[in-house]
Amino acid sequence: SQAQPRSPARQSETSTHLTRATYLLAARGAPPPLRDRLAEGGIAAAFPAAVRRVAMLFGGADPALYAALRSIDGAQMADYRGALARAIVAAAMGAALATGDAPDLFGDADLRDRTVGDVEQTLGGGATVLGAAQDWLTFLPAAGLTGLVLRPYRVDITRMTLAFLGDILDYQLRRTAIHAAIARHVAAGPTVLLAHSLGAIACADLLLTDAAIRAQVPLLITAGSQAGVLHEIGALGALGKAGVEPTPLPTGFPPWLNLYDRNDMLGFRAAPVFAGALRDVELDSRQPFPHAHNAYWKNRQAWEHILAAIADPANVPFQLR
Repeated sequence: SQAQPRSPARQSETSTHLTRATYLLAARGAPPPLRDRLAEGGIAAAFPAAVRRVAMLFGGADPALYAALRSIDGAQMADYRGALARAIVAAAMGAALATGDAPDLFGDADLRDRTVGDVEQTLGGGATVLGAAQDWLTFLPAAGLTGLVLRPYRVDITRMTLAFLGDILDYQLRRTAIHAAIARHVAAGPTVLLAHSLGAIACADLLLTDAAIRAQVPLLITAGSQAGVLHEIGALGALGKAGVEPTPLPTGFPPWLNLYDRNDMLGFRAAPVFAGALRDVELDSRQPFPHAHNAYWKNRQAWEHILAAIADPANVPFQLR
């Protein structure tokens, strides 16, 4: 059977509802419950301008969007409302980031999705269906390198790369002093080392070179670490360049839990290049890079693995139950 044409009346009613709801939110501002959520996420100041920007698009500033809105069928209302809520929140996140702030929503995907749900309800919706399937890179193209067209982002990529290389070079210059600072804390008694990024490199490097420190550390936990890839290219001085076979960790090296995220371009696996009591655990922050690099500590799964490892370090190389 042939599909029935959509009713112009239904189309008009649907698009008018979304347009009116957006205009009202822009004019009146966020109601108290939503206002509290925006403040919690760090986008309260940027939110009004983001809504006004979307409202302008609804008003015809973007002809393609305007035409699409007028063709919405009533049955599609929930889908479009959800997309609209995500676009508003993403615009507010981007605006806040442009001012130099780092909204908590970039590190807490659950809080971000709850915020979207609150915006959707404010626009007249019911329960929202969100999760890993929602592609946030659609609304944050500069962070997602959309379409792998890198040229427009060359300056940003260069700055990010140079900052990372600068940190590594700075560590190499001050390696002895950094190791001494870590050792002072460990000397007080048995210490679990929990380290991120360059700190993870420093802790792993220290344990690789100092047997006395290894004896004081029952467990090493790293997140967003480059220790594995640095050893692979021979830049982790303690062991030289990785060979075809995994490099054995020194005698007495503590169990090692390494957390990484495929969206974190600065977080790498370590087990393939090291042989020992080491376990890589993949997490999914549902955040684009570079925000995924700082999202480990707001990830509930990360803390589940961390607490389980602390409770039973000997179980680290195996699947946590």
